[in-house]
Formats: sequence, structure tokens, C-alpha cells
Amino acid sequence: MKIIKEFSYVFAFSITGLIFGFSFFLLFSNIYSYKEVNSSYEVQDTEFTTYKEMKQKLNSIRGIANSFDSNNYKGQEDLFSMVQVQSKLNTCVDKIDTSSFDKLLTKNKIYIKDNYEMQQYYQSVISDECLVKQLYDLTTNKNLKLSGLDDSSLFLQNEIDNLIKSTDYIQKEIKSNSSYYFPSTNIKETLYDKTRDSYYSLLDDYKNSIDFVYDIALWYQKKLEV
Repeated sequence: MKIIKEFSYVFAFSITGLIFGFSFFLLFSNIYSYKEVNSSYEVQDTEFTTYKEMKQKLNSIRGIANSFDSNNYKGQEDLFSMVQVQSKLNTCVDKIDTSSFDKLLTKNKIYIKDNYEMQQYYQSVISDECLVKQLYDLTTNKNLKLSGLDDSSLFLQNEIDNLIKSTDYIQKEIKSNSSYYFPSTNIKETLYDKTRDSYYSLLDDYKNSIDFVYDIALWYQKKLEV
């Protein structure tokens, strides 16, 4: 009985030791994993130029939208529809052009977590709040009666669909970077490349979406000139 009891103590201590050992292994693995995903990319001056161009276009969109005066409009287009498009353009700009937008796009160093935040902002704000809730409605809302809109609806839908899905691949790439292993030089180089490439891809997505909204604004501006 005494032997069995002593054996039980030894067995229990052994299990406890294994648990502590495994816990320390996971702890150190996470430390290495953190260092792994902590690779950064130095942002170039050209990227800040792209940011400034986006800001200028957002201001231009707002200016075009606010140049419409419903009380003095003498054009041939449906007044209600013109007011609705004005509201949609202003909403897009108000949603996109925020302090969070500025903070994301003016960083000197980009880490994988920054790319994740950029992707999330794109998905929740640019995609959901602007492209889906505002501009996609232009193609499906039967109450909007503007010349040429019906003919352009399919094209607009395809463009919006492509923009909505544009960051899906980046999201998968970012999530795949979390792993339990000890980083080698090759792995660090690969992660650096992914951080850089994901940033460029996201920057293009931001630019393309704002360009799209700007094109809608230019189309709207022509309606004001009629």
C-alpha cells in the first residue's frame, strides 16, 4: 500500500512537471512567434504621396456633392434622386475621412498588425458603410431616376463586387502568419515580404475604392451642369 501511495506521488509530480514544462514551451513559443510577426516595413515617401492624393479626392468629392443646391436646381434630372446621390456621396466621405483613416495611412513603420487594422477598416468602413450601404443602392433602388443610371447598373455592381472582395486574400495571408515555431532567417525574410506586399496591396485597394467614389462624383457633377 505504501509503495502504491509513493508511486502515486511520483506519478502526480511527473504529470505536474510535464504540464509546467509544456506551459513554458508554449510561453517561449509565443515569445518567438511575437518576434516573428513583429517584422516591420519602412514606409516610403511615395506612399505618403498616395495618401495625400486620396485626401484631395475625398475633399473634391465633398466639394462636388455640396455644390448641389436643391432649392435652386434648374436641371432636368429628378430632384429627389439628386438629393439622394448628394447624401450618399457625403456619407461615404464622412465615413472614410476620419482620424482613424489618417492614423492608419500616416505611419512610418508598418507591422503585420497594422495591415490587419487596415484590412478591418477597409472591410467595415469603406466596403460596408460606403460601397455596400451607399453606392450599391444606386444600382438597386428603383426610386432613383437619373438618366443613364439603369444602363450603368450592371457595370457599377461588378465594380463594387470586385472592390468588396479585394482584401479577402490579404485577410487570409495575415491570419496565416500566426504559428508556433522558432523563426529562421528565411521565415523572417518571408514575413517582411508579406508585410510589405500586404501593405501595398491594401494601399491600392484604398486608392481604387476612393477613385471609384470620385468617378461617381464626377458623373454626378455632370448632372449638375445640365
